[in-house]
Amino acid sequence: IHMNHRGAWGSEGNYLFTNLKDDLIAIAKWAHNPAIADQYDIDTENIFLVGHSMGGQTVLNAAKDLPFIKGVVAMAAYDIGAAFRYKMEKDLFLMIETEGQCLKMNSASEVYENALMNQQELSVLNRYDELAKRNVLLIEAVFDTIAPPEKMLRPLATKLAELNANVSYESIQSNHSFVGQRMKLTKIVGEWIEKIYH
Repeated sequence: IHMNHRGAWGSEGNYLFTNLKDDLIAIAKWAHNPAIADQYDIDTENIFLVGHSMGGQTVLNAAKDLPFIKGVVAMAAYDIGAAFRYKMEKDLFLMIETEGQCLKMNSASEVYENALMNQQELSVLNRYDELAKRNVLLIEAVFDTIAPPEKMLRPLATKLAELNANVSYESIQSNHSFVGQRMKLTKIVGEWIEKIYH
């Protein structure tokens, strides 16, 4: 299931970071509903969440509240909490303004304030102990300057490893968009899902 969040790419409503997790949880619960699963032939025992960038942050945060999820894959995950911890606020605001071309929002300032006021809740490190109960695949882009892995993904991997969680960590020699490495990325994700699925 591919989703467009509220206020993104023509979806109704306004875009806010705090809506992202709620949107994904609603979709996952819809897919897990027996009537829907029967209608669309969904295997409710094998539902995975997969996200890139802000989607990576979203799938990690949503998985904490979805006990039926079989696994979660975060690729070059952005971490709003880390953005504020490492003084990357200007980059975040610029990203909101730039991405605003495809977002419906009252203003970039409102979306930024939403991030500022909810940075702890939005951080991937929030409730990482709950995430440790899931199968997790984290994939970093080594040359990522948008979501630098040493600031945004590796700290979570370290926390999960300390809890002996079932976490896999992969590095790909590419930038944030995995340019030139999409086939490798697809292979890593596909093989991991296949391993967890069986």
